[in-house]
Amino acid sequence: TMSGAPADEFAVKRERITRALEVTLSSGSTTAEGVAEGVAAVRDALVGDEATAEGAAELKAQTAERASTLELVLRTFLESRLGESKRPGASLASVGVTALLDLALALSAAGVADHNACFCLLEDLFDTLVISEADQLWKLVEARAAALSPLLSDTPEKSTRAKLTLIRTCNELLRRLSKSKNTNFCGRILMLLSYVLPLSDRSGVNIKGISATSQLDVDETEDGVQDMEQDSGANGAGGAEAANGGE
Repeated sequence: TMSGAPADEFAVKRERITRALEVTLSSGSTTAEGVAEGVAAVRDALVGDEATAEGAAELKAQTAERASTLELVLRTFLESRLGESKRPGASLASVGVTALLDLALALSAAGVADHNACFCLLEDLFDTLVISEADQLWKLVEARAAALSPLLSDTPEKSTRAKLTLIRTCNELLRRLSKSKNTNFCGRILMLLSYVLPLSDRSGVNIKGISATSQLDVDETEDGVQDMEQDSGANGAGGAEAANGGE
């Protein structure tokens, strides 16, 4: 049937890509050459025997369809590896999750996958991890910040989805973290965002000019003002004594 043909075509393509991912990750190569070979293998599996579309509109649609297919297969593959990581003695690195993230990053950088591919994998990962595991995974993200940054500073057409996914992931993490117990982790998340996103990015600008609405109690009575002046004088005297003592 006509409705079954696209599904069968997708199943064949998914099987080819999955096989390429398994072969690449099973090699265990983390060198630049090994990653490049993995990118080439996944690209070949994605394209297959399909002819390149003619015309700008057709080519754009074909590229978008391929990127969408690859992103879906990557997320499905990650899900299967996460299931394996729950076995006794297994870890994210031992089942190839770390290598998969590096491969997804390389695929995005090479233009084979959408810029959002590696970020959606990170979002899926953090959604399944407890805080202690998320803390360890965040170290991996920090180590690859320089490679992630170009994917977020590309043209809006390419980088908007990636930015939104990263911001959504970070906001969800910050919501889960305790501001008193996980202060360091919260700070690391904000520092990474400030590194990979420009200061002028819409997500970090107070566009509406909203002011803080929290109440600040100030004692404006005469006694309160005198106490403030005394405290100020004491601090000034202490600073002068410290300066004289230093001489």
